[in-house]
Amino acid sequence: MMVNVMSGTSMACKLAEMTLTPKTGWFGRRAGAVFLSILALTVLAGATDLEIQRSTIKWKNVGPWEIGVDQQLNYGCFLFAAYEDGTDLKFGFSSNMSHAYIMITDRDWLSLKEGESYSLVFQFDRKPRWSGDAAGVRVRNTVALVLAVPTLAEDFFVDFALSKRLHITHKGKSVASLNLKGSYAATDELLNCQKNMQVMKSERSQYSADPFSQ
Repeated sequence: MMVNVMSGTSMACKLAEMTLTPKTGWFGRRAGAVFLSILALTVLAGATDLEIQRSTIKWKNVGPWEIGVDQQLNYGCFLFAAYEDGTDLKFGFSSNMSHAYIMITDRDWLSLKEGESYSLVFQFDRKPRWSGDAAGVRVRNTVALVLAVPTLAEDFFVDFALSKRLHITHKGKSVASLNLKGSYAATDELLNCQKNMQVMKSERSQYSADPFSQ
């Protein structure tokens, strides 16, 4: 127990360093709709495979997790894991840092509809549940479930980092049960990546693309 408390405190401190506001315990019912509007400001939803490959910068692999940078989301960092049953999990930061997001896809979820809202419940191990509305968003040739996570929800990041398994349900039915092995190290590197991107963007903003402009 002592190790978990210290690890959680350390993770929360790193989140605080990224100018996140104090923690809260819930997503809010309109979280999916909020992130859907964020996606509407990007070309992510309609991007081709080649465009997505070109816009993604590989940062580092940590165990089974791949950490990358999405240039289409204003250099937002993400972590990604592909599971043998066909489920893919992507967890990253949006373009303006007001929200993180979770994107879940599965080759068997053929009934998902673009633009529809789906209530989801997340439970890490046996910890308290999180709930929110995910939006059906078309990404390449499939419809993904995308849920916004306010970056002020520090406990969600801590739960993700310290848990062994994530259970997701929709209206009482199991959606996925995902192994989170190595998630602490992956989340730590995700925050490190985003901190570096913020520094890079800050440095770039000090220089004009046109040095002769007034």
